[in-house]
Amino acid sequence: MPVLAVLLISCLMLIPSADATLTVIQPSNADTYIAEAIPDTNYGADDYLMISPFLNARLRALVRFDLSSIPSGSTVNVAHLSLYYYQYWHNDPANRVLDAYRVTKDWAETQATWNIYKTGNSWATAGGDYTTEGGSSSTVPSGTGQWMVWDVTAIVKAWIEGGQPNYGFIIRDASEDGGDFYAYLRSREYSDADYRPILEVDSSTPTPAPTAGPVGGVLMPANKLEILAPYLALAGLVGTVTTLLAVKKKHRD
Repeated sequence: MPVLAVLLISCLMLIPSADATLTVIQPSNADTYIAEAIPDTNYGADDYLMISPFLNARLRALVRFDLSSIPSGSTVNVAHLSLYYYQYWHNDPANRVLDAYRVTKDWAETQATWNIYKTGNSWATAGGDYTTEGGSSSTVPSGTGQWMVWDVTAIVKAWIEGGQPNYGFIIRDASEDGGDFYAYLRSREYSDADYRPILEVDSSTPTPAPTAGPVGGVLMPANKLEILAPYLALAGLVGTVTTLLAVKKKHRD
């Protein structure tokens, strides 16, 4: 077999493959909203989340998902957060932008308020501690009864690949300019499971390269043989052509 073909097959055997997996997590494992006008009240048991930029009465939502089903060492390709927008009160918030950011405090669903993230522990800044790094935006649709979707790839990467602790997302109006509306989104407590919060994560986990086999042979998985089949055929063809050229040359000599 020509040396080039041998090298080609050897290199292929050393390259690890990656299996892409779509993980759909529904519902969230914790969610609530926090209210500036009622700063010491918790709403973790409500079946909805509220967002508002109202002056001195802002409302923000907190949502967290359990990511334990995603294997350690995975690479996050893309991730989307989806919340079901089902109604509004006062003015229509259509075309308003809502931002999703990464929370930096370990809040408790049944304890978090505008002032504290859990009993006895205040936010460093009232209204929630978060970083805007890797944040994502979604526009409120023109009608209710629709899903709002945020591309949260950068945030989920920070958790899965960057080692940041998963304290979930905070959702807030992008400008909080005193606009007069209240947007309602379904929480994990809602009776119809189909409309509860969703996190979709497309990730890849590298398949380790095979270890060295025993002297005198290499154990090769069946799927590797399937992958190598066309290369082995090519190597055989190259070998045949090489032999024919050698025979032709001999006859000329």
